[in-house]
Amino acid sequence: MAQYQLYSSANESSTVARCPIDCLIPEYGPEAPQPSYNQNSAIPFTIDYSYFINDISSKRQPSQLREITRVLEKLPPNCIKFGVGVPNVLTFPFKKISVEIITGENIKLQGQELSDALQYLPSVGYRPLIKILEEIQDRFHGPQYWNKRSIMMTSGAQEGLSKAVDMCMRCNDSVIMPDPVYTGAVDLFRPYDAEIIPIVQDSCGIVVEEIEKVLAKKKKK
Repeated sequence: MAQYQLYSSANESSTVARCPIDCLIPEYGPEAPQPSYNQNSAIPFTIDYSYFINDISSKRQPSQLREITRVLEKLPPNCIKFGVGVPNVLTFPFKKISVEIITGENIKLQGQELSDALQYLPSVGYRPLIKILEEIQDRFHGPQYWNKRSIMMTSGAQEGLSKAVDMCMRCNDSVIMPDPVYTGAVDLFRPYDAEIIPIVQDSCGIVVEEIEKVLAKKKKK
């Protein structure tokens, strides 16, 4: 099992008095956030996500070369594709790939699955896997209106957090974190000279009253 380092701003023996705080939580912007859908009418709400995007990320545009793959994947299999970075799968040297896991199960990739695994894919990821993840989201969270949103695949939680930080953070922003916290998360915020605000945890997670107290104090300033 991997060993993780934890960063704590206080001694483990410290205790927190949990008492209700009479305050209003400041909104993130002109309008309070709304759920992505209405369970009764299934009418999607519109959220202006541009509020959360920093100046650098707001200037990013999709790579036109990568966008070509979206068109290519819709073409019939007998088409000759002259798109950039899409080699002919018949020239690949592998016939099949077999992997045995510790349970004794043998996983084989061959035919179209192997071709897809070795070929360049759209930036969004492997389409059949994306489809499965979309169905899971729809099942547990209601209609997600995939014509206006999508799922992004990453190689792990650390990469996902890194992309979110780079997309949303501005220099000198304040960041609320659980205390203790994984040090790898703290390192992502250091280049932004972020003000790290630790919130202590109990057996149920971060103490909500402490968050309310911090937000009320920030709002007064």
